[in-house]
Amino acid sequence: MTETPLLAPPSERSLRDRWFSPMKPGSLRMTTLFLVTSATGAGFVSMPAALKTSGLVGSIFLMIFAIFALHESIVMTGKCYSVLGFTRYGQIANYLGGKRLEVFGHWIVILSTIFSIMVHNVVLVDILATVFYQIGLLKEMPDLEKVSDLFRIVSLTVVSFLQMFMIANARSPGEMKRYAFISLSCLGGIIILLLSELPAYLETYWPNGELNWGIGITSRTPRDLSLFMFSFSVSGNAIIATQNLYNATPRRLKKVSVLTNGYLAVIYATITILAYLSTLDQTPTIFLNRPPTPGLPEWPMQLARCGVMLCLNSSNIGLFASLRAGITQMRYHKSESFDIDSIKGDLLIQDLITVISMTLLSLCFPQILTTLSLIGGSGGVILSTIPIFAGMKAEKLNWLRWKAAKYWFLVGISASLGFYTTIFDLMVYLGYLNE
Repeated sequence: MTETPLLAPPSERSLRDRWFSPMKPGSLRMTTLFLVTSATGAGFVSMPAALKTSGLVGSIFLMIFAIFALHESIVMTGKCYSVLGFTRYGQIANYLGGKRLEVFGHWIVILSTIFSIMVHNVVLVDILATVFYQIGLLKEMPDLEKVSDLFRIVSLTVVSFLQMFMIANARSPGEMKRYAFISLSCLGGIIILLLSELPAYLETYWPNGELNWGIGITSRTPRDLSLFMFSFSVSGNAIIATQNLYNATPRRLKKVSVLTNGYLAVIYATITILAYLSTLDQTPTIFLNRPPTPGLPEWPMQLARCGVMLCLNSSNIGLFASLRAGITQMRYHKSESFDIDSIKGDLLIQDLITVISMTLLSLCFPQILTTLSLIGGSGGVILSTIPIFAGMKAEKLNWLRWKAAKYWFLVGISASLGFYTTIFDLMVYLGYLNE
């Protein structure tokens, strides 16, 4: 566990001190920023496309469900830490289902995090291609759906190894502070840009566009739910945030969860609704790749694209901290303790192998929506489910009583739709079905 500063109890600190004093490692605000930055990745750029298929009302329900899943996962992870003293996700899985589930849980954390970073890089390269094409560095848009595309191979390789050098300087939530502010500033700028351009886009797209209210459930709803689950998923980093939170009581962890969900909901909902209302049924998979509107300069959107690329990099740095911890814990799980300085060279080789593996995986999964929903439908659901069941066991909650009903509802809906999405997207990826 990292050292945390001695902070005065909340009762001895004024509201002004609690909200506007300099943030320190271990503080409630720093922990919240760490989780928000880790979650603010590739999911939100495709949310307007999900809103196009599921509609306004349907997307609101999907977002509420994803928020509920994230909240319960963070709270239950915190209970496993504060009540049982668990500091690793594998310990939570072991407590619930023994050694086999511990190994399974470790691998799910590692693979989900790898695929999350991978899909961030795929989206980043897609946005980068649009930037290069708009400024004239590319004569035509590359076919990024092709695994063999040269631009895709070169840019993914360069981006992955540049991120490795950035990751070396961010090993804990406290060191993520600078990246968190960059990420949130870029998102704020995107919201301002969407608001300023909305009138011109309304004039262009609304006369012939079709607004999807989304009252009913469609065949795309399970995939869109998986996308929302991915966008709100921070379960892999929840245990790291809990460890670094000063005085990690259930009450403070609940505050972290509420603040994290609140920030994400406001940011995601604002960007998603503004982006969708701008282009309606013409909304692309990544809303930043929407066509220019006559009369509007293109350079503000170019800045927005660069800002999103910075957000994706910031999220990857937070995710890589979780990934490094998970791999290291699996490799040294038989050692009761080890000196981190004595294995620095080993960690460097481990990071290099991890980055190479993620780059190769990124080259193999070019379909953005398929990969996003696949991760959310499998990894996101499992990562949320294990802490919930472990927390129920730690509370000695009778699983057949009505108090457990909300957890069974959450897990039942997530698992059934996640299973459907996983099978469907695997069929799409293998070419047996069309998107």
